[in-house]
Amino acid sequence: MATNTPNYDLVKPTYTDACDIQQLNENADKIDAALKKLTDEKLAVSALNNMVVNNLEQTTPGSLLDAAQGKVLKDLLNTCLQISSIYNGLDGTDDKKALGAPQGKALNELIAAKAGKPITFSITFLATGWSASAPYTQTLVASDLLATDVPWADVVLSATPQTAIQQLINYSKISSVEALESSVKATCLEAKPTADVTIRLVVIR
Repeated sequence: MATNTPNYDLVKPTYTDACDIQQLNENADKIDAALKKLTDEKLAVSALNNMVVNNLEQTTPGSLLDAAQGKVLKDLLNTCLQISSIYNGLDGTDDKKALGAPQGKALNELIAAKAGKPITFSITFLATGWSASAPYTQTLVASDLLATDVPWADVVLSATPQTAIQQLINYSKISSVEALESSVKATCLEAKPTADVTIRLVVIR
């Protein structure tokens, strides 16, 4: 007597059963349907994998986030949800409150104002302008310089290599450059430059 398989209910005739073409066809149809379903599922998984992206800036329609990026997005949303209210002040300490747009703008402007801007001066110390004895000094007018400025100084070099080398040698003799009110003072502790030296001063205010 014929039996049936447990998973797809295929007919299993015994050796003594007569061959039934209809049963064979039904078995073939069931196997074909099962294989087609399996193939479709594999193709669907492959298509999903092709649509997965690993960043939060993808704009391709139909693209999906992978698990790692999905977690990033979830954590970001959770953080946003934890912010309980908007705080319109710059002196709060509650880490669950956010600044309102006007206060954010005020903070941004305050940071920009405090950041400071570079101001550049070009000063030429003449070979004949140094004091008579060591330490040699020379003070020049720099009308916009303030005594509170802390200048960064560097030598202005010629495009000609040999000239630039001599300029560096002379600049190395200058020990310090000091900002004074509307003037700048250079000091040479030992030897003084034997040629004019042009330096660039940069201060941040």
